[in-house]
Amino acid sequence: MRYELFLRRDDASSLNDDDLVIIQAQISATVLSFEPFVDKAGARLGVDLGIDLDEPAIQARKPGAIAFHVAQAMKLSVFDPQLGRVLSPRDLEALEACFAASSTIGRVGLSHAIASPKRPATTRLWLIAAGVLLLLLVASRLLSCWL
Repeated sequence: MRYELFLRRDDASSLNDDDLVIIQAQISATVLSFEPFVDKAGARLGVDLGIDLDEPAIQARKPGAIAFHVAQAMKLSVFDPQLGRVLSPRDLEALEACFAASSTIGRVGLSHAIASPKRPATTRLWLIAAGVLLLLLVASRLLSCWL
């Protein structure tokens, strides 16, 4: 599992090969993984950065600061899909807190889908119970008519 940050151009223009080389060079000595984001038409609209959640001692502040530095240098915005919003360098604390929670969930062995609270499917259960009760009521009426 990894914590992801998306770097995207605001004007939807494509990144060229030189841009990708510069971005990769800036993050190559870090714990960030790098993957170009390509749309269906083949345009490179940004990059996806990932921080591996399996490393226990890693903190998100330094990789986050590097992501913001790269984004500012390349005129990209930083989107955090875990927080569901575009971030600014002032959001490093929120990034760190979300990373820490994701890292803890990952180390325990749960996914976000499993760790999130779910409402039980009580509506379906009540409908089944009502159907069974109605069936028993009809069956008892039919039996009382025959006896």
